[in-house]
Amino acid sequence: LENYPDGEWSGTAKELANRLGFKNNMIIFLGFLEGINPSLCESYDLDAVDDNTELKLDINFETLYYKMHEAKAKWLFDMDAWDNVLPQARRDEIAKKYRVDNIAVSDKVGRNEPCPCGSGKKYKKCCGARAGQKGAVK
Repeated sequence: LENYPDGEWSGTAKELANRLGFKNNMIIFLGFLEGINPSLCESYDLDAVDDNTELKLDINFETLYYKMHEAKAKWLFDMDAWDNVLPQARRDEIAKKYRVDNIAVSDKVGRNEPCPCGSGKKYKKCCGARAGQKGAVK
């Protein structure tokens, strides 16, 4: 991120591993690729990647930023280096979209809510009682 947009990220897997600081440790480099693979414009079959595989890491940074929120990787999406890649306003929009997309919703009817059958009674005194809920009035 710190070298964005100067970095040309293409070459053999071994060359990229060296350039990105993985020092020929292909297992860790493949783990890195697995993490960013959903954010690449063209994803790779990582089982087929070896030292001589030609790769081009064309990263969609908005998708990557969203995926970092999805992974709850605060230490990654709070990095100052993002200032070089995405404006703060756009990062805020992506964070908001993540929060909206992940609102917890429950379809379960609460005991004291109106019964969904439309009777006007509380669920616990209507269909909930027939469903055999604990403490239901019969």
